Amino acid sequence: MFSSIVRAARPVVARGFATSARSNKDLVQELYIKELKAYKPSAVAHDLGTVKAFSAPAAPSAPISLDSAALAKELEAYDADVPTVDAPSAPSAAALADGAESLGASEYIQLLEAEAAHQPTAAH
Repeated sequence: MFSSIVRAARPVVARGFATSARSNKDLVQELYIKELKAYKPSAVAHDLGTVKAFSAPAAPSAPISLDSAALAKELEAYDADVPTVDAPSAPSAAALADGAESLGASEYIQLLEAEAAHQPTAAH
């Protein structure tokens, strides 16, 4: 019975934890952010020579359009022009002496087979 009286007389005390926002911050991060905010870059003139100044190109002129009479005259001149064809060049003397220029496909294969038959095989 005595214990129930003591319990009733004692006030209920709950201990609270006080936290502040200051204690939760990282000091290094806070210092870094403060220095970043305080940083003012100085004006440097060394980049003036590295980049060319932009200059807009000149505006193109309109193409010359021919009237129908001038166009017809130009087309007639084109139709009347005869194309020139160069004569085929003569084969060189070295190629004719070799005989390879005048050979057909079957003769060329026979020539290659004959050369392969005359080559000695390497003995190891």
